[in-house]
Amino acid sequence: MKSPFRWILSLVQPINLLLAGLAYLLGLSVARYLGISINSVTAILGGSFTIFALASSNLLNAYFASPFRSSPANESQHEQDAMKRWLLYVSFGLLAVSVILVFYLFRFDSLKVPVGIFIILDFLVALVISIPPFRLADRGFGELGLALLLTAFPIITAFLLQSNNLHRLVSFLTFPLVFLALAYFLVLDFPIYSSDQKCGRQSLLVRLTWQRAIPLHDILVLVSYLLFAAAPLFGIPYVLVWSPLLTLPLAIYQIFVLRNITIGLKPNWTILIITATTLVGLNIYLLMLTFWLR
Repeated sequence: MKSPFRWILSLVQPINLLLAGLAYLLGLSVARYLGISINSVTAILGGSFTIFALASSNLLNAYFASPFRSSPANESQHEQDAMKRWLLYVSFGLLAVSVILVFYLFRFDSLKVPVGIFIILDFLVALVISIPPFRLADRGFGELGLALLLTAFPIITAFLLQSNNLHRLVSFLTFPLVFLALAYFLVLDFPIYSSDQKCGRQSLLVRLTWQRAIPLHDILVLVSYLLFAAAPLFGIPYVLVWSPLLTLPLAIYQIFVLRNITIGLKPNWTILIITATTLVGLNIYLLMLTFWLR
C-alpha cells in the first residue's frame, strides 16, 4: 500500500489550494489599496479557513465518488478500505479545524454579519459539492461550486474580514475570475470525459457534451476579458485592471488548442491543463500585484 500522506496530498489538489490562496491575497491587496488597515491575525485565520474548507471539500468529493477511483486498481479491497478510512479521518479533521478557525474569528470579534454570511456560504458550498444526498459533483454543478470556492469566496471573505462592507471593486473583480475558473474546471474535465461517461458520473462536461461545452468554454474566457476591458463602463479605473489583458494571447492559445477537438484532433492534455491553470493563476497574481504596489 502506498503512503497515505502522499496519496491524500494528491487528492487535496494543492494547485487549486494555491490558486485559492492567491485569490485570498487579492482580496487583501484590494483592501490595502483602499486604505483599510490589515489585521494580520484576522487575515491569517480567514485565509486558513478558506484553504481548509476547500481541502476538505476535495477530500470528501474523492471519498464519496462512485465508483471509488482514487486508489490503484491493483490494491486489495482491504488496502482500499484502509485508504478510504484515512481519507475520511483527514476530511473530518480539516472540517474540525475550519470550525475552530471560525470560532476564533468570532472570539476576536471579526465575524460581523456580512462576512459571517459568506463564511457560512463557503462552508455550505464546500459540503454540498461533495457529500450525499446533494453531491453537486454528480449533478453537473460541482464545477460551478468549485469556481466559487476558488475565486469569489476567498476574495470576498478576505476583503470583508478587513472592512465589513463590500466594495464595488471587489464585486467587479469576482465575475471575470469566476468565469475563468469555470472554464479552467471545464478543461480539467476533458481528459477524463470517457471514463466519466462509462462510470455514469455527471460532470459539467458530460452533462453538456463536448459539442456544447467547447463554445461555452470560449464564451466564458472571452467574456472575462471583455469585462476587464470594459471596466471604465462600470466606474472602475482602467489602470487597475489592465494587467490581465497581458494574458490574452495565452487565452487565445487555450481556445485554439481546445477547438482542435471539433476538427478531430486530440489536444495535448498536459499542455492544455498547464495553460488553463497558468491563465487563472496569472490573472489573479497580476491583479494582486497591481493593487499591492499602488
